[in-house]
Amino acid sequence: MELEIIAGTVHYVVFYNKDNGYTVCKITPDNDMNIKNPDGTLTVVGNFPTELAVGQSAEFEGYWIENAK
Repeated sequence: MELEIIAGTVHYVVFYNKDNGYTVCKITPDNDMNIKNPDGTLTVVGNFPTELAVGQSAEFEGYWIENAK
């Protein structure tokens, strides 16, 4: 399985754990093909080395799993 890269702008940070970097956020993807939510965003979940800020440009790389929730 090949790693996929998705870039976009942080729209909203739902949750961030400063102890381990576990983050749930919504981004507005640069590529419309990556939009999954009705509001034009994509939900990203993962462990990140630094806290993400609203409006910040970000690039994510990983194996993507779609979840109905």
